[in-house]
Amino acid sequence: MKGKLAIVISIALVFTLGLVSSAYAQAIDMKDIKALCEEGYANAKPTKDIVADIIVDVGKETTADSSDLKKGELEDAKMWFEKADKLLKSCKTKMDKGQYTKEISLDLNQSWQWFIKSGSAAVRTGMQE
Repeated sequence: MKGKLAIVISIALVFTLGLVSSAYAQAIDMKDIKALCEEGYANAKPTKDIVADIIVDVGKETTADSSDLKKGELEDAKMWFEKADKLLKSCKTKMDKGQYTKEISLDLNQSWQWFIKSGSAAVRTGMQE
């Protein structure tokens, strides 16, 4: 029960972080691509870290005897996480080279959304038997 509460609290934190970040994004000039990219990375990276911890926790609870539904939700969480992480790393590599484009900003937002999707699947994993 304690683990499930931690998962729910973590996901609530992710969504709250997203709301705060969205409010901050409204203050950024939409023509300032570098600031948009940095803000997108600042949203995606901590979300990644939180979701990674949740996946590890629910992964420990998932065994060979777990239901197919639970195992499927965990695999879904891992798939979206890997996809999001690959995109985030690609964007970070470009940003480290000083490349800031509208496409990178959009990709960072996409990565963040996939981390949220992964986190949602991880939470559902923790709710299954």
